[in-house]
Amino acid sequence: MSEEVMFAEAIDAVSKGQRSRARDLLTRLLRNEQENPTYWLWMSSVVESKKEKIYCLENTLRLDPTNVMAQRGLVLFGAQPESENITPTPIINRKWSVEKLKDTRSNEGKGDGLKSTLSNPTLRIVLYSLAGIIVFGMIFVGVFGLGSNNRRMFADIQLTVTPKPWTPKPTATLLPTNTPRVKTPTPTFIGPTPLWMLLEATYTPTPLYVDTPHPISEAYRAGLRAYHSGEVDEMLQFMEQAAAIEPESADTHYYIGEAHRVLENFELALAAYETAISTNQLFAPAYLGRARIYLQINPELGVEDDLIEAISLDPNLVEAYLALADYYLQLNDPESALETLEYFNDLEIVSPYIPLYKAQAHLLLDEPNTALEFAQQALELDQTLLPAYLTLGQIYLNIGFPRRAIDHLETYTSYITENAEAWALLGESYYETNQAEEAMNALDYSIEIEESNYKVHLIRGYIYLDEGEGQLAVNEFFNARSLDPDSFEACVGMAHALLLAGRQGDALRQVNSCQMLVIEDKQQVSIFYHRAIIFEAIGNYKLAAEDWLALLAYPTEIVSRTWKYTAEEHLKDLTPTPTPTSTPTPVPITQTPNN
Repeated sequence: MSEEVMFAEAIDAVSKGQRSRARDLLTRLLRNEQENPTYWLWMSSVVESKKEKIYCLENTLRLDPTNVMAQRGLVLFGAQPESENITPTPIINRKWSVEKLKDTRSNEGKGDGLKSTLSNPTLRIVLYSLAGIIVFGMIFVGVFGLGSNNRRMFADIQLTVTPKPWTPKPTATLLPTNTPRVKTPTPTFIGPTPLWMLLEATYTPTPLYVDTPHPISEAYRAGLRAYHSGEVDEMLQFMEQAAAIEPESADTHYYIGEAHRVLENFELALAAYETAISTNQLFAPAYLGRARIYLQINPELGVEDDLIEAISLDPNLVEAYLALADYYLQLNDPESALETLEYFNDLEIVSPYIPLYKAQAHLLLDEPNTALEFAQQALELDQTLLPAYLTLGQIYLNIGFPRRAIDHLETYTSYITENAEAWALLGESYYETNQAEEAMNALDYSIEIEESNYKVHLIRGYIYLDEGEGQLAVNEFFNARSLDPDSFEACVGMAHALLLAGRQGDALRQVNSCQMLVIEDKQQVSIFYHRAIIFEAIGNYKLAAEDWLALLAYPTEIVSRTWKYTAEEHLKDLTPTPTPTSTPTPVPITQTPNN
């Protein structure tokens, strides 16, 4: 296809509203002739972003400094001050009845006919004048839209737009696990209701940080459109095409890395980020991408240097601050996380991850009330932010509201089904609300995902104790102690389980060994309680009475009402009734005993 025919088809595509086709044709023309101001002017009318429009108009003006259309477009975009030398575009009185032109096409092809038509000076002036008005009109519409005033302004310019056939594609599923099963007449969703259905309006996607003009490569723009549509495979294909055309563009390689990261092609993603860095060592997002992929490959790798490098290269790279704060939280360093998040204190940046990470940091600092406030803010900003549900579940369980914890943890585990910690927290919440069967089911599922969760085995041991299954409880407390040898709760639980299993001697030795793990008064009271019960089972009532009396000597804020009542009742029933000469005075525990 000759350039003249291609250009004519591009103009025809613009007039019909076929912007994508027009972009493709003009891109091909610009590849062959980058110094043609007319091509750049028309390209400015079909590219999508303001930045690209300005870029095309500036190239037009660079190649043709007297081009009034380009000057006027740059003024409209605020990229150039208004000049008195720019005269208004004259309104062309269109001729509604046009004399039919004689067919001058030869047998040599359509290109010769077009040349002969354009060789007519009068027709050429009319065509290019109309084209100029169309281009300027499309630029103006791109800036201001067609409000009521603009509609009046363009009332004289009536473009016939042929509707482009369009088949809607299914939107990207927010959470892959929720597969809708269509049922006539209305759809019935199998599994949890997608969280976006709870919203009055969907959230606006986060604007791309990297979005530089690539007017020569339509594949780049197509890749970004695929990115916004959630079509990652298409995005990858387009970006690879763009990289082949412009191999020196670091941002193209960066997006290839992003696509591979989402597709979990971690090695390919890392290679793409490395290429972006080698192409431009000052390209900050590539360091951020490399840090993220390192953590995907091995969570124990240190990525602090890459994240700090990204921030130093671009102090306004918001995602790098958030990634660094999250990294510090994974290292159990809440102080550094909060220090990193101070960057946002004086900025009007609305991101639900800012209060979420603050909530997680304050929870690690054992400040649950402050954590609760920030976690609620995060959920208010984004009701689809699943980590906020998990964090709220942790907080409510921590402050003694297990039923509220269940509400949030059930929501989280409905969507994220392979998080062992979440199932463990849900199981613990069920146990705290006396739902033993639900608790055991949740804990079983947690173990299927990950066996090395100490808290899971601990709570399972408690459930077996409640059910009178002594040996099963012994097994669970043994597993818990294997995972955390310094756990006082697992140690005392083991003593209780051994007693229930009929192994009184082992139980007594076990509870005495727990003395080495005591670090607070409540734990010492627990030893008195369990050891007194074991002494009674053995028949040593004197020592049992001494432990009951030692327990009662502690203040009421240390001893629960249940244990105090139990101690008093057991002392009444002991035969013969012990009459100790003095009541032992407990010594408050202020430090950890030497092992």
